[in-house]
Amino acid sequence: DGEDITLAEIQSFLRQMLPEYMLPGVLIVLDALPLSQSGKVNRRALPLPERTNHSKGSEFIGPRDEIEAKLCQIWEALLDVRPIGVRDSFFNLGGHSLLAIRMIAQVREKLGQDLNMLSLFQGPTIEQLADTIRRSSEVAAAVDRIAAVSQTVTHAEISEAQAADGYEKILIPLQPRGTLPPLYFVHPSGGSTHWYTELAAALGKDQPFYAFQARGVDGDRTIHTSIADMAECYVHALRRFQPAGPYQLGSWSLGVIIAYEMAQRLYAQGEQVSFLAMLDQGPAIPYPKPEDDADYFVQTFGKNIPLNIDALRQLSREEQIAYILEIGKKKRFIYPEIKLAEFSHFIHLLQTEVEAWRNYTVRPYPGKITLFGAAKQDHPAELGPDLGWGCLALGGMEIFNVSGDHLSMIHKPHVRKLAEAMKICLPSAEQITDRS
Repeated sequence: DGEDITLAEIQSFLRQMLPEYMLPGVLIVLDALPLSQSGKVNRRALPLPERTNHSKGSEFIGPRDEIEAKLCQIWEALLDVRPIGVRDSFFNLGGHSLLAIRMIAQVREKLGQDLNMLSLFQGPTIEQLADTIRRSSEVAAAVDRIAAVSQTVTHAEISEAQAADGYEKILIPLQPRGTLPPLYFVHPSGGSTHWYTELAAALGKDQPFYAFQARGVDGDRTIHTSIADMAECYVHALRRFQPAGPYQLGSWSLGVIIAYEMAQRLYAQGEQVSFLAMLDQGPAIPYPKPEDDADYFVQTFGKNIPLNIDALRQLSREEQIAYILEIGKKKRFIYPEIKLAEFSHFIHLLQTEVEAWRNYTVRPYPGKITLFGAAKQDHPAELGPDLGWGCLALGGMEIFNVSGDHLSMIHKPHVRKLAEAMKICLPSAEQITDRS
C-alpha cells in the first residue's frame, strides 16, 4: 500500500509463520538487488551481514544479575555477537541446534545447571533461560527442605518422582506450528534430535514435527537399557500429548527399531498408525558384535578419528575414552567444550542403545511400512531393496529412493528430495478438509 515496513514488523510477521530456529539471523534492507550484466542477482555484490545485536527495533537491556551475566558471556563467545541483551533471541542471533548443544554443555559447566533443548525452544532469550534456572534452583532447595524435615519422604523417593518422564521432557517441538497431523520422529543413536532440524524445515510450515529425545542426553544419568523400555516411555509420552490416533511415526538410523516397537505397541492398544517411515535402515543391526571396547571404538569413530586397535587395547577403558576425546578435539570432530565426564556418559549411552538393539527380537508388524532409501547405498546386497522390512510388514510396503547417502539424505540439498517424497505419503491440507 505504499507504506514503509520496519524490520521489527518483518520479524514479527516471520515469528508468526516460522519456528524460532528457522528465523533469519540478520535482516538487511536494500534499495535494489545488485544485478550482473546478464540480469541475474550478483551475489558477490551483496553486503555481508553484520554479526551484531539484531534486535535494534527494541530497547537494549543488559544483564541484571550474575546468572544473566554468565549466560551473556557464554552466548557472546559461542555466537561471536556483542553486545547481547537479555531479550535477544538465541535463534535471531544466528544460533542453531548444534550451537544449542554446546551452549547447554557450557551452562552445565559454568552454572552447574542442566537445561534442555525444550527449555531453549520455549524460551530462547537470556531472560527466559535465567528464569528457568532460578525456578530450577528454587525447586531443588524446596526438595532439600522437605527431605530434611520429613521422616516419610526420602531423597530417593523424591528423585524417583522427579525422574518420571512427562512428554515435555522428551518430546521436542522442532516445528510445532501447522494444521496438518503431527509427525513424530525418534532419535537416532546418541539420543539427540538435532539431526532432524533440516527435515522439519523442509517439510514446510504447515507440517508440525516433533522428535523424541533419549533420556540421558541432557545430563540425566538414568538411561533406558532396552528397546522395549524406550518404546514404552515414548508411547506413554506420545499419548499424553496426543491421546488418540491416527499417529504418524518415523525415524532414521538406530531410531527405526524404536519407532517400529512404538508402532507395535500402539496397534496392540487399538490405535491406528497411519504412517510409519523408515529412513535408510533395516531391522538388522548394521555392524557385527565388537570383540571388546577397542573394537567398538574403532567401529564407531574410526572413519573420523585415526585409531589403532592394537594401541587402544593397551589402555584401560577410561584411558581409551580420554584418548579418543583428545584426538577428536584435535581433529575438530568433537567440540572443545565437551568434558571427559560428559563424553564418557555419551559413550555409555551409545553402547547401551546399540546393545539394546542387538538384544531386540523383531516380530511381524500388522501395518504398512514406508521405506525411504538413500540412492548411494552402503547396505549388504543380500538385504534387497526393502532392507529386510518386506517380510515383516504384513500391511505391505512402499519404497522411495531419494538422493544422497545415509548421512547426507537428511541434510541440504538432499533433504528437500526426502521431504518431497514424504509429502506424497502424508495427508495434505486439502485431504484433511475433505475428511472433515
